Amino acid sequence: MKGQERSNRTSERAVNQSLATAIVKERPGWTGNVDAEATNVLAEAAKAPDVLVARPGGQAVVIETEHAPARIAVDDALVRLGARVRGTGERIETAFAVRLPEALRTSRPGDVEDAVRDAAYGLKICTSNADGAPATLWPQAPGEWAEASLPALVDLIEIAGLSERKLAMSRCRSAAFHPNSMSRVLSAFSASPNFARRVPKACCIRCASRRLWKVSTKSSA
Repeated sequence: MKGQERSNRTSERAVNQSLATAIVKERPGWTGNVDAEATNVLAEAAKAPDVLVARPGGQAVVIETEHAPARIAVDDALVRLGARVRGTGERIETAFAVRLPEALRTSRPGDVEDAVRDAAYGLKICTSNADGAPATLWPQAPGEWAEASLPALVDLIEIAGLSERKLAMSRCRSAAFHPNSMSRVLSAFSASPNFARRVPKACCIRCASRRLWKVSTKSSA
């Protein structure tokens, strides 16, 4: 019986592959730019990232998953910061640690895609916007995880693809710039996963931060 139970359990590898497929279904324009368990996508990486989203025109984002309680996913995500994408040389500035719910561990192989689509994920986001800069973690508390549906997770990947390092060289003059703009965006987002869909397209994360922060302030008033 125990052997049968093990055979019915879903491996993280299967979840990662289904998650990559689900992300592309949410954003068909990213087809061919979302890889799961792919080797040789990061330069000098000893272990393949669980999922790599390297969408056209955006900063690459790594996703490291682990079944709950996800004790090492954050460490895996932090290690990815600063790694270079093979072929482009772009540095990874954002990595997501994703805690997989129990429903995904126990789902049958034929039900994985539906379970991935409907799951509520635990989420921690690691960022570093410059060479040698200290990494930041959100949420910061060790046992605290944000919760995100699949659409919310994809929205955050899209926001995270706005490189703070690149915007420092842009012509955007948003007066709302803050050194921790990404943290402000995430804090605003945490109050409602629908923020990214309600806010007009921003030219960079400075503008995204200002617009989302205004929505957050109004919502909390």
